[in-house]
Amino acid sequence: MLKAEVAHAVKNEMAWNLSDVVFRRTDLASGGNPGEDALRTCAGLMAELLKWDEQETEKQMDAVLKRFPSWKNSN
Repeated sequence: MLKAEVAHAVKNEMAWNLSDVVFRRTDLASGGNPGEDALRTCAGLMAELLKWDEQETEKQMDAVLKRFPSWKNSN
């Protein structure tokens, strides 16, 4: 289902960046960070559809990951 939602967002809703798809066009982040695997799947599909190179894909991933809080141990 996620792949179809991503493809629809890119093809029919003019979603041009990963943040837009993750935070606005799907429910992917509605429960918090969905995990790197889910984000990479989404980014990979967008990369195919939008002809992103590896550098652009990583830039998109970094932008999304920065929006999630980091839960580091304070010890």
